[in-house]
Amino acid sequence: MLIVVVYRRVGPRTSAPLPRWSFAPVGAVGSFLSALAGSVGPLMAPFFLGFGLVKGAYIGTEAMTAVVMHATKVVVYGTTDLMTIKSVGVGLLLGAVMVAGTYLGKRVVDRVSEKTFVRLIEVVLVVAGLYLLIAG
Repeated sequence: MLIVVVYRRVGPRTSAPLPRWSFAPVGAVGSFLSALAGSVGPLMAPFFLGFGLVKGAYIGTEAMTAVVMHATKVVVYGTTDLMTIKSVGVGLLLGAVMVAGTYLGKRVVDRVSEKTFVRLIEVVLVVAGLYLLIAG
């Protein structure tokens, strides 16, 4: 993640976004890693930014990929008796909190410029990358 942010800042500037077909292999790897690690949002962020997604498009795409990945997990975990009533309750509670957070987050995102949005995402990537280096 740190290398991606540095490359985005000092690497060659290209005006062409990533091709759409590149999302299939990126999504497959991301889904596999999500099954192993739980969340891959920071790992997917550079690809979304590389495609030119910002603000609402970025957040919406990230949200949709999360829905697909987590719905798949619910089906798999539910059919293998790995999901309990307690975990379903916690999931529903977290879902409600996420809906409220999404509503409030959209109000904030609508007020920032695209440039500021990209910088915020890059700051999050740097923090996540440093955390993985230090904690890992």
